[in-house]
Amino acid sequence: MRSWAALIGDGTFSLEVVGVSSCQPELEEICGGNSRAGEEQQVLAILVPEQTNPYSPEVVRVQIRRQTVGYLARSDARALRAWMRRATPSVKRFRCQANIRRAWDATEKREYWAVYLNVCLSKDNKNGVDE
Repeated sequence: MRSWAALIGDGTFSLEVVGVSSCQPELEEICGGNSRAGEEQQVLAILVPEQTNPYSPEVVRVQIRRQTVGYLARSDARALRAWMRRATPSVKRFRCQANIRRAWDATEKREYWAVYLNVCLSKDNKNGVDE
């Protein structure tokens, strides 16, 4: 029984991580300080389902370098968990590529770190898995 698997995406890094606003200090540390908007880093992320989360048993936490940097949106977490139950029931955590980049919030008029994952969660689940 393996507890880890790698998710292989399509290279678009289109799955946005939510809740990053409360993880800006962690992202700042991971990225090694302040940088300009548009700069980015590609890193390894770990997706961790949290069955005991007090807000929802469907939550999936996103970690980079052992630090929580956000969560999958509710619908994305549901889709990943449904796929996990069908395709890889013995796997408890997934690795995937992540892209951390500086972005501009026009409403707040400030820069912030955003995180995007190289994971495909389409209905036909074309996401590759390497166990």
